[in-house]
This record gives sequence, structure tokens and C-alpha cells, in this order.
Amino acid sequence: MKPPEKRQDVVNKPTTTNAAAELASDHAGPFRIGMLIDQAGNFPGYALPVDEPALVLCGGHSPVPKLEVLAHRGGTHETLRLQLTADESRIAVIQFERPNALQTAEGIGVQDKARSVAKAYGKPARELPQAVAQGPFCATFAAHPGLAFCFDSTGWDDALSRNAPVSAICVLGG
Repeated sequence: MKPPEKRQDVVNKPTTTNAAAELASDHAGPFRIGMLIDQAGNFPGYALPVDEPALVLCGGHSPVPKLEVLAHRGGTHETLRLQLTADESRIAVIQFERPNALQTAEGIGVQDKARSVAKAYGKPARELPQAVAQGPFCATFAAHPGLAFCFDSTGWDDALSRNAPVSAICVLGG
């Protein structure tokens, strides 16, 4: 019997059946858009920084408070960036850039290729300006309007032609 053929366009990542590792339009793992930041510090395996959030400039706009959350689960180290609301009380955006166990229900995560994203979701529903999400080109899709998939490319056609990997995913909510 011939072994199953390995797909070249999908990066090997840890898989999980744990619902907390799921990625959707309103959450990444246990973190949800709109969640109180005080609640976000209560998840085993995740460590919130003890100091105040750093103010960063997001695409030249007003400074936005962000926290970096370190996750130590299953021998892996992950960093999620939590962009906070102006009063620093709730999570407004969740971003991550490294491959990890967080994937959509269709199995798409960071480092998966543009053609895999296209196969799962079709054409982008909209392109986002750089100030909204991380990376030169980011897009949302009808199946997950609250997720922005970012590519190091000049646009969707470029990402597809080069089969560029997803460089970051931002959970925007909605």
C-alpha cells in the first residue's frame, strides 16, 4: 500500500481537538474580542505581562495600547498580541505571527500558503489598509469576516502567484 501523499502547500503544525485552540472571527484560543483584560489573565498556560501595556503606533495613527501574551503549552512558546480598547479594559484585536496550534475550522493558520487560503475561502471579501492589520497586504474573507489573513505581498494576485505564506493573522471581531 502506497503511503498518503504529503501536500506541499500546507505547513506541518500541531493539530488539536481542543476547542480552546480554535481560531474564529471573534476569538483566538481562550481569548475573545471584547473580553475584559482582567479575565484574560486567568487561563492556565498563558502569562500576561505584569507591567502596563506599551503604547505603540499602529500605521501612523494614534497610539494604541497593546499587551504581549506569552503562552507555554505543550512544550511550545507562542506570543499573541492583544490590542486593547482606549480605556485599556477590553481586548479589541488579537494578532499572532508564528505558526502554532491556532487554526480555523478549515485548518488554516500562520504559514499556510495563499492557494490553501483561496481553496478554503475563495477570493477576499475586502482588503485592509496597512494601518488596520499587520503586513503589507491583509484581507478578510466572507467565511471569516472578522479574521484578517496577512501576506508579505503587494496584493492578492501577487500572493496567489507566489503562493505566499500567511505571515500573520489578526482577529478583528465581527
